[in-house]
Amino acid sequence: MTTTALDFDRLRHEWNDIKAQVREKWNTLSDDDLTIHGGNIPQFLNRLHKVTGEDSATIESYLSSLLYGSSLPGARYAVEARERLGETAADAARMIRRRPITSIGSSVCIGLVVGVLVGLALQER
Repeated sequence: MTTTALDFDRLRHEWNDIKAQVREKWNTLSDDDLTIHGGNIPQFLNRLHKVTGEDSATIESYLSSLLYGSSLPGARYAVEARERLGETAADAARMIRRRPITSIGSSVCIGLVVGVLVGLALQER
């Protein structure tokens, strides 16, 4: 049973970046032990468990700390949320560059509507 929310796709993608740190922690691992054969992460984790003697939860927790900066289960979601917000901001910036007048017009209209609604709400008090 796993205790962390390890994202196998992210591990596959970032494996070459964190492999040296894994080797440093468990220096008995061979090059073959550190190879993800056929992208099979469960098999890879099982091999790490057998070679290192560490329990699976400890291994996944360590890998999560390398991938997300923390082994806490919520760390994965915080990293993914930060990445999505960055993507959304980049999309918004591209839209503004493509259609600056439309963007300004939309912002002014939204500001006016919000201003009128706030004014009406305050007037009723």
